[in-house]
Amino acid sequence: MDDVEVNVIHAYHSANESDKEKIEGDLFKRYLRGEVSDRTLLQTVKRDKLGTLHKGDIATFIIGAKNYGSDVDAFIDSVSGPESEKSTIRAFLKDRPISVVIKNGKTGEILSILWDDNWKDIIAVHTSQKIAESYTVRPKTVPSQVLEEAYGMHISADVVASLPEFRKPKPVTRLSDTLAKAAKVGGEALVNKALGSESLKDHKSKSLAAAFLLACNPDAKLPFTLTADERDFTNFLIPFTKNVIASNGEKYRDAMNTLLTASSSGESV
Repeated sequence: MDDVEVNVIHAYHSANESDKEKIEGDLFKRYLRGEVSDRTLLQTVKRDKLGTLHKGDIATFIIGAKNYGSDVDAFIDSVSGPESEKSTIRAFLKDRPISVVIKNGKTGEILSILWDDNWKDIIAVHTSQKIAESYTVRPKTVPSQVLEEAYGMHISADVVASLPEFRKPKPVTRLSDTLAKAAKVGGEALVNKALGSESLKDHKSKSLAAAFLLACNPDAKLPFTLTADERDFTNFLIPFTKNVIASNGEKYRDAMNTLLTASSSGESV
């Protein structure tokens, strides 16, 4: 009998002292006849008791050989994983009578157990109800990746809402606005992702894109090669892109106009 089996059965009986059950019926008779192994018997009992445990009015949390009872804080403090996932799982479990039994004490393991029946509620706790409702079907990717993407959407929505909207932007303005918002939301990684759908056809757009990447990370690896002149222009633009990334509200519009002037685009917002 492994530690998880022991604790599942122990936790079940601890929560049901007035109604303990014995292993009986056809399964027990088959066990006595030698038709069922010890492990099969224990696994069947564990499955039955765990099902009852999950349906109880009081949550029980178990990691390996340790039973945390209904202390969700002690349980979450003992698991490993990203702090954002720990915070979300803690908030999700806080007021719900949902029991969790795991072996390895990792947030990914907990999310996998909870995900099928609770994925939309977990996304809502991690981000907002509005973001959760934007998912009409359960995502097929792993829970951790879904939460990361949902959080990016959540932050992106907040960033966009805090910035002025540029109506009918011209090419350099559109590129600068796209990369600035990407930088605000996800830094270098999201700027790189945004560049994947951009066609950088001239030296100004390449230098501008490079400037946004290097504004996020001076050691960033560029996804394209710059000539010496393009590199010089990039270095000139970096302070202006940094200012755009750092600006909010109407100051963002002012910083964008300064960048557009510096880039010799002839555009304004």
